Amino acid sequence: MDTKTISLLREWAKTYNTESFIKDDPVRFPHRFTEKRDIEISAFLTAWISYGRRAHILQKAEELHRLMGESPYEFIRTGETSFAPLRNRPVRGRDTFYRFYTYHDLHLLCCRLKDIYDTYDCMEDAMAGAGPFADPPSARRYGRRRSLRRSYLAVATTFC
Repeated sequence: MDTKTISLLREWAKTYNTESFIKDDPVRFPHRFTEKRDIEISAFLTAWISYGRRAHILQKAEELHRLMGESPYEFIRTGETSFAPLRNRPVRGRDTFYRFYTYHDLHLLCCRLKDIYDTYDCMEDAMAGAGPFADPPSARRYGRRRSLRRSYLAVATTFC
């Protein structure tokens, strides 16, 4: 990285990595956790819904984190027992979770995250891995065949 970029990143960190900014921003959700996997999952899912009015983002992210409980990683790790109810959860006759995302979309995203954490210790390790890997359990469950890396990239491009 060149010195100009480093300088700019440090300037932004001074501005945005402060308690006064964090308290009213969606980035506050991952800041609740100390374990790496909890932070990753919280950040990923919060980023997934971080568009639109800030008040709505914060409200929906709060609902999501209440649903996940004290550990987003444990929520994902326990799989179907924790997030299966999301699959068919209509609210007032609608399946909408946030804007055009449905509870079913959230369920599928959680399935993909579980696949990643069943194979890797963290998202960083999943992204560092190269080449095709064995099909994830959900690929067999849903009749789809694709490598784990391609599954992760599909999650990132579909939901981010």
